Amino acid sequence: MIRLLALLLTCAAVGCAPRLPPTPSAARAQDPYATAPGDWRGAGRLTLSGFGRRASVGVLMRVRAGVARAALVEDGGLVLADLEIGGAGVVVHRLAADLRPHQAVLVDLVAVYARLPEPERAWRRGALRARTAQDRRSYAGDPLLLRRVDGAGWPVHVADFVTVAGGLVPQRLVADGPFTAELRLTLSEVIALAPR
Repeated sequence: MIRLLALLLTCAAVGCAPRLPPTPSAARAQDPYATAPGDWRGAGRLTLSGFGRRASVGVLMRVRAGVARAALVEDGGLVLADLEIGGAGVVVHRLAADLRPHQAVLVDLVAVYARLPEPERAWRRGALRARTAQDRRSYAGDPLLLRRVDGAGWPVHVADFVTVAGGLVPQRLVADGPFTAELRLTLSEVIALAPR
């Protein structure tokens, strides 16, 4: 199972993400929106498919004070990965040996949920582009939402949002790789956390 997950991550690493939706000129005055300002936790599935095979693991996500922490958990309870991303950088608490070559891919997924500072922002080709310490982000549409993240691994397309914790949280992330490989992260449960 871990080897299949590693193989599919390799295939997805060289793939491309879908195009961004157009941004109406009236929406360009809006503040861009990446993730909810409040603290929340979520649970869902990370599914990799390609070459006629499919692998799926559970995902547990928590965002507190802008720091995102995600754990990939096999159905038997084995923790395959435990990553934390925030303004201070990336902390790897645990990573299965077969997934180590794919750390950048997993970091890109978790980074979507972190509230990272964006010191650079500029409009290019109808989308607002921003740069963080970990990645490049593209905002588009109306409302002006995070639609794509390009990091060290591969592009991540934000396909859907859910309302929680005083704002919107990316609920579904999709990346299409070569040879029909697809990586999909879906949060089926997202709950606001009580303030500390």
